[in-house]
Amino acid sequence: MNSHRGMKKWMPFASLPEHQIYIDKMLEKRRRTAKPELSQNQKDEINQVLSRLNPGDSVIVFYYDNGHIYQIEDLFCQIDSNQRRMNLKNHQINFDDLLELEINFSSGDEVHRDVFDSELHSIHWPQQ
Repeated sequence: MNSHRGMKKWMPFASLPEHQIYIDKMLEKRRRTAKPELSQNQKDEINQVLSRLNPGDSVIVFYYDNGHIYQIEDLFCQIDSNQRRMNLKNHQINFDDLLELEINFSSGDEVHRDVFDSELHSIHWPQQ
């Protein structure tokens, strides 16, 4: 068999359901990526954004889950310090899975809010 065909050489086995399931699992494993490690500066930037968030703010979140990096846009609801996660309208993101966090100012009117205590929303990152 030609080795340059990659996964195409296994396609004739797609006629057998068991083989197709195995091939799908192999392809899924290949698409997975290692979890990126955040620098202290990146963690500090996330903390700064968290300190400016108010309920109802539109946010863009990049997070890691099960070998994949996702980007979502959602409305911020609250920080759950006990569970170490950020609650959004349609998602819950664990602090340890956060990769990047942005306030989406383009989704609504200009924001004029009081700055409040940054300790309230500060993530305490585990020491490595």
